Amino acid sequence: MSDARSDSNVNHVTKTNQLEATTTITIAICVLVTIVALIISAVAISKPAGSDITVQGKTTSSRQTPQPAVAYSPGTYDASRCQASNRKRIYTVAIGFNIGAYVYSDDSGFQVGFGHDLIDAVCREAGIDCRIVTEPFTNCMFSEKGQPQRGGIGLMEGWYDACIGYLASRQRRQIFSFSKPFLKPLEVYFYAFPGFNPFNITGKKIGLISGFFTNEACIAGLDQVAGRDVPHANVFHAQTPAELLVMIQNGTYIF
Repeated sequence: MSDARSDSNVNHVTKTNQLEATTTITIAICVLVTIVALIISAVAISKPAGSDITVQGKTTSSRQTPQPAVAYSPGTYDASRCQASNRKRIYTVAIGFNIGAYVYSDDSGFQVGFGHDLIDAVCREAGIDCRIVTEPFTNCMFSEKGQPQRGGIGLMEGWYDACIGYLASRQRRQIFSFSKPFLKPLEVYFYAFPGFNPFNITGKKIGLISGFFTNEACIAGLDQVAGRDVPHANVFHAQTPAELLVMIQNGTYIF
């Protein structure tokens, strides 16, 4: 009997020691997790909740919604999710540059003009907060040789909510929605060198501005012009009106 009680005491002591060891390990793990959590919390509190935004030379602070590291890069920016500190949505509108009185640089180097004034007036009347960004035309509407017009990467990827200054052509209406026009219908002119017949462009080289409504499809719709179905090999694209003008003056292209 004494041997049996002795074995029982040994087993009891062993189980007690195991329980104490397990409890000690559990407490140590809990303490370690608590320390890590405190460190993470301290780092999170020390980081700013937003960043400063500079628009038209004025700096405002957004402290509620963090801004993206790269403002206009595919996959990192969504205009529909950009919000101000009061949780009011900010609408981003893209505009081109160097378009005469519509967009030009003032003495301080900032972009100004009728386009900026119009955007400011519309947003004020609508009671919405807007930001204007200067972007290449091709980020709003894009075209290339032998291809139909398509939406530019800026609008398609959500870099901004709208672009200003684009004619609502039949092709474009199939891609985007348009507001009511704010200008009178365009007066179209065909500039040509002396002796050139603008109603016959058969075999001629055609220069176009990428993203403009005067593309290959536009020329193909000129039913009074012979040779309007221009071969792709005779179509060349310029990136800006100034670049196209130089090409015309050099005799590279005729249109």
